[in-house]
Amino acid sequence: AASAEAAAETALSPPSSATAASFLPDLPAAPLPQRYVDLTRRLVADLRTAITTETAGADEFEVRRAAEPAKEAVKEWVGAYGRAASASSSSTSSTVIAVDGTPSHVAIQAALKTLGSFYGSKGQRARLDSATADAVLAALAAAEDGLPPPPQAGKSLKERLFGGGGE
Repeated sequence: AASAEAAAETALSPPSSATAASFLPDLPAAPLPQRYVDLTRRLVADLRTAITTETAGADEFEVRRAAEPAKEAVKEWVGAYGRAASASSSSTSSTVIAVDGTPSHVAIQAALKTLGSFYGSKGQRARLDSATADAVLAALAAAEDGLPPPPQAGKSLKERLFGGGGE
């Protein structure tokens, strides 16, 4: 009788390594807000244009003209998504929390921190050195990789979802 009770107790108790989470399916991450995706794409494109213009040896006027859209995109992105989710909940929107820690958010923050450190130590008019430019461009590529693929131009929603289209 004692061995039957022990067997029943063993059968009814979960394995010691089992947790409630281990029984849940792996769910995909929540999709990123579309405004965040659009603004991050624009920021990546504008910063990349500004950096490649500068590293190509353009004169200061051309560099400043190419950098103006990037400057505006940085201001907008930082205003909307630059606050850390660890800030008090009253000052942090749910959208910021939804994107904080995502690969694209981390990469953009790294790129902006790198640029800020460079210009903070060298001055606003300093030319980017190749190591800094490469580090920022790599962070921008990582940010882009962390975003969902852009919509395929010229295809209907049905074609994008189910493929095909040519009958």
